[in-house]
Amino acid sequence: MNRNRLLLLLLPACAAGACLVATQAAATIVTLEPTGTVTNETTVGNYFSGGNDGFPRDGTGPADNVIFSTSGAGPTVFNNVGTGRTMGRFENNPSGNNAVTFQSLPDIMNFAPGYGATSLSFDYSIENNAYSSSLYSAYVTVWSGTGGTGTALDVLQLTPNATTVGCVHSGDLFCTWSLATANFRGVAESVTFGSPPATGNNGIGQVEFDSVTMNVAPVPLPAALPLLLSGIGGLRAFIRRRKSIQA
Repeated sequence: MNRNRLLLLLLPACAAGACLVATQAAATIVTLEPTGTVTNETTVGNYFSGGNDGFPRDGTGPADNVIFSTSGAGPTVFNNVGTGRTMGRFENNPSGNNAVTFQSLPDIMNFAPGYGATSLSFDYSIENNAYSSSLYSAYVTVWSGTGGTGTALDVLQLTPNATTVGCVHSGDLFCTWSLATANFRGVAESVTFGSPPATGNNGIGQVEFDSVTMNVAPVPLPAALPLLLSGIGGLRAFIRRRKSIQA
């Protein structure tokens, strides 16, 4: 095999590996906020992955590569800005826009195939009702695998803010907000909103979420670096052999 032909075989491998490694460096900060009008208390579903929520006529959402489960009795839903029980039942939320809530049963936030998160923060409000707050354990767990599997990279226990802000409007239940930030290394492929790991499905409780913010990046591909190195290694071996022959 002549030199030029070998180079033609090796260069695609080097180029492919380089492209894959370069792609992994790209990351985007996203905050989960509807881009248009969404129907109150409709499931979020694929809305933040450029798809539809539970009311398709709302239109498609932003391509944030975030997907929520729509199964179970308490999926993630939108809560619209408003007052009274006919709307979102919240006040003072930091964004001032619509919020997402995780109802009374656990839910899972996955990322589109090939993506994950390297950071996570959010504002939350626990219902202004001592009975409801103590009835459920409010936890958010960051996972290394999809669907709430793999290693628990961080576990956040959500507790009511020490300083309570009263609700102005009758029927509004979420008025005091706190900021939570996950502390983990690596890439998270899913986040569960519910019970602590391995304790059963005790529910998330009545907790409202706002300004869920993440650094979303491509998941590192194990084959990318070896592919690049193998191409470079083969090229170096060929050069050494060529030099030894010429000597």
